[in-house]
Formats: sequence, C-alpha cells, structure tokens
Amino acid sequence: MKNIISEYTNKEVGELQKDLDVLKQEIAKLSLEKGIKPHKDSNAIAKKKRTVAMLLTVMQQKKLGINK
Repeated sequence: MKNIISEYTNKEVGELQKDLDVLKQEIAKLSLEKGIKPHKDSNAIAKKKRTVAMLLTVMQQKKLGINK
C-alpha cells in the first residue's frame, strides 16, 4: 500500500490524471464482465476503487501543496 502511494507522490498531476482515467476504464470493464464471466479475483473491483481513492487523495494533496 505504501509503495503505491509513494509511486503516485513522485508523479506529476497530468500523469496521475492519465492513471485515474485508465483505472476508471478498468473498473467499468470489470463491472460489465462481472455478469457475463466472473473474474477469478472477486475483489478486483474493490481493489481498483481503493486505488482510485488513493490516487485522488494524492492529487488533492498536490493541488493544495500538502507534502507528506
């Protein structure tokens, strides 16, 4: 978890926005596929949503100038 946060804190806001868009597309894709073909990792959507939340937090910290 800390590795992911430290990885995101080293990126610029533009790169973070691109990562956010990709994650949201993956969540939508997994949601659609969920009914058709269940994924082996039933918790994949929740994990991606958690990653999106971390990403949004880091983006907001960068916008406000908060460094942790």
